[in-house]
Amino acid sequence: MKKIKENELHSFNTDVAKQYGVDIAVLFHLLVFWILNNAKSNVNYREGKYWTFMSAKDIHNRLNYFSERKIYHLLNKLIGFNLIISSNFNANPYNRKKWYTLGEKGVQVLKETYHIDFLNLENGIDGKCNSTYYKSEKCKKDIINNLNNKDINKSINVETPTLNDVEQYVRQESLGINPSLFFYHYQSNNWLNIKDWQAKAREWSIRENKMRKQDEKKEIEYDLSKCDY
Repeated sequence: MKKIKENELHSFNTDVAKQYGVDIAVLFHLLVFWILNNAKSNVNYREGKYWTFMSAKDIHNRLNYFSERKIYHLLNKLIGFNLIISSNFNANPYNRKKWYTLGEKGVQVLKETYHIDFLNLENGIDGKCNSTYYKSEKCKKDIINNLNNKDINKSINVETPTLNDVEQYVRQESLGINPSLFFYHYQSNNWLNIKDWQAKAREWSIRENKMRKQDEKKEIEYDLSKCDY
């Protein structure tokens, strides 16, 4: 019998599925995961909200049982239900990749079914809320605890490292890469298509070593060309 791999499992919230259908629940769950992941990392913060940016192709790479056409249809439905809203904050005007965050209904669903208060999450991390509690360290710890909720992080089955994780792994394996460069390169794109970040780090190291050897060879050849015989 074929063993099911962890990255082949996908989950969704059954309460959302009952109200909106399984397909919408699956896509909503994926977007929720990345929005919360970005909030946890304090990135992609625009207009008082945390966002994630993905193209239909990016989503298809995660949920390949949905065609890109189907994904466009589901995204429009999610927007129509006000579960999500979309915008474009790309610096390059030719980059038309959409950004997504929770709509008013999505915030409500997140609070009622995922038990995470998205509005307080935004205010707490950003520190703009007038409430004394939401400016406190206790609030920030509560927020991070919510973001570390195992049901959220494990359900999509994507292991996303912190910068500290990458730095430790690079030291441990003596990899010849810049950990910050590696981390922010993939973090900026939500670690899309990265199923094993440690394997990807080793791949980077191999490529960097090859490039260094090629550069060294060129330097030697250049030095020899200047020699008088």
